[in-house]
Amino acid sequence: MSTAFIERNLSIGQLSDQTGKPVATIADWRKRGMIDGYGQPNPNGKGHWLYSVEDALKIHLAENFRNSGIKWKDALWMADIATTYLTGKNLYGEKKVGYTGRYLVFFGDSKENLVFRMSDDLNELFSEAFNWNSAPVSLVVDLVWTFINLPDKFLDGLRSLKSDT
Repeated sequence: MSTAFIERNLSIGQLSDQTGKPVATIADWRKRGMIDGYGQPNPNGKGHWLYSVEDALKIHLAENFRNSGIKWKDALWMADIATTYLTGKNLYGEKKVGYTGRYLVFFGDSKENLVFRMSDDLNELFSEAFNWNSAPVSLVVDLVWTFINLPDKFLDGLRSLKSDT
């Protein structure tokens, strides 16, 4: 198993290349606390932040979610969860409870009440969303479709996580 996908060894310039976002935008997000939890400050003693390919994937997914009408902060949170599931599925396959299911559905009536569920059964997920305060469904993520449509740089990283655990 390779850890290159999660190792924080990308400069902000390399993160910019991976995500297509300008360095100035990423730096602004960092200053405004919009990407807290992404990157690692000063790990090499030179005062620069370093990022991982996993961080780049989260930004890539968040941008796709944002293009679906989701607010940026919510899109980042959703991308973090989707990346966790994509990473877990590639590490453990269907063997580990919690990483099964094709669809990841986010629903709720506000950011504070936004929840997610995962299943192979979309009807079950929509029913649960409806029964949960008749909450609107904010986003449905087909993890299989998302995975096979990722750019190669992210696919290669996720595939490198395969293990026998």
